[in-house]
Amino acid sequence: MTYITSDLLRTIRLFILLFVVVSESSTLFSTEISDLISGYNNTQTVIKDLKVTEVKDTSAKFSWVVNSVSNEWKNTTIYVFPDKNLTTNPVSGCHVTDENAEQTCTAENLFSNTRYSSLCVVFEKSANVSLARIDFQTTPQKPHNLKVSSRTDISISVSWEIPENEVTTSPIRYIVKATGADQECASEESKSCKIMSLTPNTAYDLTIEACSVDNLSLCSEKSGIVKGFTTPAAVQDLQVDNVGSRKAIFSWSDIPNGSGELKNLTVYVFSRGSSKNETVNKCYVIGSNINSMRTCTAMALSPNVQYSATAVICSNDDYGCSVDSNAVDFQTAPPAPVQITAGAIGTKYIEVRWTPALIQGFDGYQVVAIPLSGNPQAKPQTCNAAASEKSCVIRNLQSATRYTITVVAYIKTSDGKTLYGDTILFLNLRTDVETYFRNIIAVFILIPLFILLTFLILFALRNRIPALHRLFNRKLEVDIVPGPMTTISFNDAKALDQQFQLDFLENPQDLPPTSNQVKKFSTELI
Repeated sequence: MTYITSDLLRTIRLFILLFVVVSESSTLFSTEISDLISGYNNTQTVIKDLKVTEVKDTSAKFSWVVNSVSNEWKNTTIYVFPDKNLTTNPVSGCHVTDENAEQTCTAENLFSNTRYSSLCVVFEKSANVSLARIDFQTTPQKPHNLKVSSRTDISISVSWEIPENEVTTSPIRYIVKATGADQECASEESKSCKIMSLTPNTAYDLTIEACSVDNLSLCSEKSGIVKGFTTPAAVQDLQVDNVGSRKAIFSWSDIPNGSGELKNLTVYVFSRGSSKNETVNKCYVIGSNINSMRTCTAMALSPNVQYSATAVICSNDDYGCSVDSNAVDFQTAPPAPVQITAGAIGTKYIEVRWTPALIQGFDGYQVVAIPLSGNPQAKPQTCNAAASEKSCVIRNLQSATRYTITVVAYIKTSDGKTLYGDTILFLNLRTDVETYFRNIIAVFILIPLFILLTFLILFALRNRIPALHRLFNRKLEVDIVPGPMTTISFNDAKALDQQFQLDFLENPQDLPPTSNQVKKFSTELI
């Protein structure tokens, strides 16, 4: 006994079905096709709701309902013809043999982006034939090799390739979409387009599909996702805040972050008239300081030179760098003198001298005296000198006041502003004391000294000048003895011939202890 497997039975059955389809189709289109087509409008069809449920670039899926009470039909076949040309041989088809009321089948091996007409033919067991017709169009083929060709902070340009066997008799529109941004671009003739109005420094998922221009809902499958990144926004409002002889300080406006992380911002300084590729110096800030500090200083520049500057901001590797910012022009200031010294100093003026570092290419010098003592509300005083001069006198100063003195070179810029150089050297000087102040010092110091000197001279001459005897050579001694008697004696014998009067107190026994009497006696009586 020989056993036949289920797979073998299925294969044999499929072969028989294909043979029936081929034989019946050949017979139909060789002998009866004209009659079927001519009687199409008068045929009582049992086919209901015939429609194309899914269309691809090389296939079309049909569905329908066989409306027969007796359910006496043998099979149903879909024949696909070129557009509105039912008299030629079919280019494709599909066959159904089951007896279910709701039926589907798919016609394969079609051409993309092509219009077709199809006939649904139901062969009944009673030899009757029911027909239904529907027209459709296949979708274009899916583009491939979608890639980003260029990008800016607000746009991404893409390109793609079209399959070589694509049918182009009907116009095709290629649509590229940026997921998450609701932005897209489209092209019908070229193989590239640009998506605009995107957010700077942001990642997007890009896809492309091909759609029929006549029916934009008839589109191919979408391509695989391609990542696209916008660059950071260009630095806005780059400007020079301050310029010295060898440095320049730059600032800029706030920069949007986007989904990428800002990495660094670099300001490139180059000679005016050249490009960023010939940078002579640069400064940069990194990370969060880009928006928090918003300033950097380029050092080691040459004095009295015209420069230009531009800025570039970069994110991580996928996002890249921005385009160059606006360019700003500036000029460094002249250099400071190499040495400064003090000349003549008065009560109201100070002469300042210097050794220049540069003898041409600038307009002059300015000397500034800032008070360190004296009147705290006093304003700094200045004097100017031509570029060829090497000294200047600062006037209208306060007497006996200490000043800090600096010398800077300056130049007039093209916009009429004055550009001052760096302050490197300085002097600390004090103005002289005024004359009236000196006289006061003399009054308080010299007069006491004169009085003391005069007294010492008179004391030294006391024995030689008779008039000084009474001042320096007499010594009066008074001995007071308790009791009723008081004795007065003179030690100077030379004064006995002179008459003078002495006052002394007498305390008689009969007077109370608290009573005093003053009696006057002449020297002659004594």
